[in-house]
Amino acid sequence: MLDAENRFEKVNTATACGVWDWDIASGRSEWSPELFVLFDRDPETFLPGMESWLSTIYPDDLASVRGMTEMAVRDNKILNVEYRIVLRDGEIRWINTVGRVSCNESMQPVHMMGVCTDISNRKRSDGLKNIYNRIVNTTHDGFWMTDMLGNVLEVNQAYADMTGYSIDELVNMHVSQLDVLDDTQKVKSRIDTMVAEGQVLFETKHRHKDGQILDLEVSAHYMADQKLCFGFFRDITVRKKSEGLLQFHSNILSTMATGIFLIRTGDGNIVYTNPKFERMFGYTAGELLGKHVSIVNAATEISPQMTAIKINRELERVGLWKGEVLNVKKNGTPFWCQVSIVTMEHPEFGNVWVSSHTDITERKNVQSELESMLEFSNKLISSMNDGVVILDKHGRIQDVNAALCLMTGFVSEALIGTVAPFPYWPPEDSENILVHLRRTLSGVEGQFELLLMRQSGERFPVIISPAAVRNSNGDIASYIVTIKDVSRIKAAEEAILNVRKAVHRDLLVREVHHRIKNNLQGITGILRAKANTSPELSASIQEVIGQINSVAVIHGLQGRTGMSQVRLCELTSVISAEIEKLWHAKIAVGIPLNWVPYSVQESEAVPIALILNELISNATKHSHDRSVSIDLRTEANLDCVVLSIRNAGHLPAVFGLGNPGQFGTGLQLVASLMPFEGVSLFWEQHNNEVTTTLKIYTPIVQLENEG
Repeated sequence: MLDAENRFEKVNTATACGVWDWDIASGRSEWSPELFVLFDRDPETFLPGMESWLSTIYPDDLASVRGMTEMAVRDNKILNVEYRIVLRDGEIRWINTVGRVSCNESMQPVHMMGVCTDISNRKRSDGLKNIYNRIVNTTHDGFWMTDMLGNVLEVNQAYADMTGYSIDELVNMHVSQLDVLDDTQKVKSRIDTMVAEGQVLFETKHRHKDGQILDLEVSAHYMADQKLCFGFFRDITVRKKSEGLLQFHSNILSTMATGIFLIRTGDGNIVYTNPKFERMFGYTAGELLGKHVSIVNAATEISPQMTAIKINRELERVGLWKGEVLNVKKNGTPFWCQVSIVTMEHPEFGNVWVSSHTDITERKNVQSELESMLEFSNKLISSMNDGVVILDKHGRIQDVNAALCLMTGFVSEALIGTVAPFPYWPPEDSENILVHLRRTLSGVEGQFELLLMRQSGERFPVIISPAAVRNSNGDIASYIVTIKDVSRIKAAEEAILNVRKAVHRDLLVREVHHRIKNNLQGITGILRAKANTSPELSASIQEVIGQINSVAVIHGLQGRTGMSQVRLCELTSVISAEIEKLWHAKIAVGIPLNWVPYSVQESEAVPIALILNELISNATKHSHDRSVSIDLRTEANLDCVVLSIRNAGHLPAVFGLGNPGQFGTGLQLVASLMPFEGVSLFWEQHNNEVTTTLKIYTPIVQLENEG
């Protein structure tokens, strides 16, 4: 016991704090008189010991204190723990306990002696500092603290973001390095004024890190006890430029330009409001204290109480809430605020929410007008028959209308967010379309025509009209591209062109037919007149007249095949027979035994007859031995008749209908009479034999049993 008293005396003398000595084996403890006072316990009735000590600890701290004590004994380490105790009147006091373990010769812990110190004042100071940090770091205004010479000692992130510097770069800079209007001497003069008056309110200009000049509203204060200056900064650059003039009242009492109030989490009641908040909501000083937070929330589709509950739940879950809230002034006027709320422990009010409010009514009004305009634009675009694509400034699709989806076959989800090449670009033409896109993104406007691709793979012609959308600064913000499907227009134009070509071709056929008929009739008349005047030549002349009549049959003008029902096989045989007589040649026509006749379309009978005559005559004239063979066959699906005309000879180096003008009038006539669709013609050289292949498809020819 004497040893314990000696130890107490030494510790009390050194620290003036309550000390204790704990016999670990028995669990009993010895307390100094100061310790009974510190813990507010009666020495006559309170028996010191491990369990009795633990019974004084605030319930929320008990588990951690017990655990740290057991660990210190087990691991022979110094115990250093901070915790709360409950005094007999219910007051909470913060205690710091430090203890050291003493071991016996076997290194077994036998004693622990320590000291307890009241740290309540420090904890309260920490709480106030925490409030200060939270307010400074949640406000939308910039903040800094300087010494009396104007050197920056502390700065918040809002000011760093405002000026483009990092916090580390700003600390230890001089005010004159940032303030455009104040040099070192003016900074000193302003600090002197601040010391004399306590605070100054003014407008100034600060230089951004990139050289840009910022207009700032400053509320600066002098802390005499610390010999430090601090200020809050609000960026008023935009307002300065848009309105051209801003006047600030010199009688602002609050050090902050943002409304701040504290809400106790336990009951949701307001426990603090700053002057800015009170003015913002139209209340007098202290009028809101004790009121429930729902009093400042306006009624929307949900009640103010429910709004408060929803925010409270989020704060309880993560300790932070940011958003827009419809508030209400004392006079009932609703207005929108940007709100930031954080949770913190207050030394006086306990757990509180710190709420920062900024009036954004004007911004919300502008936003509402923009949303109305956007809704109108969207409805207008959606109702358009032409496709519309909205691109961002980088060329990424932001939106498409229903007409474009219907036009291309792609759903909007497959298009929005994509970049070039877009899904409706034909791969073979992507490079060409990309050139037009790049011109559009560079601001070049004007219509152009392209081929696009439907989801099915079908290509279709369009007219594209891009237009750039510029912001208030004149910079391109997005692009609106109108796409008009001109498939039907192009098809109509092509149909009109084909009709014109067909009319021209029909006129050509009729003119050829008319001239041949008139010439043959004229020749026949002359020969008959000659036969009448020269009877001795009558027989020979009649033979020539017969040959002329055969030529007329070849051209489909006279003969044994009627024009209303011309069979291709008979037409080929008759034309071959007449050419054989005329050129004294040998022409063999091969028709399969099981051949089913094909009829030639009535409107194409004369052109087909003329084409056959020219092709067979050409083969006969150029055959080395005046012999020609002709074979008829059908394709597997019976929709095409193939005529192969073979003769001995050689083709020129360049030969074909691609340039018929370099050859005789026969091939020129063939090129002119070829139908636009349903007929193909080509030549091939095989050793010493030339093969002319004429393919005629339905409906120019058709099986008679399908007629």
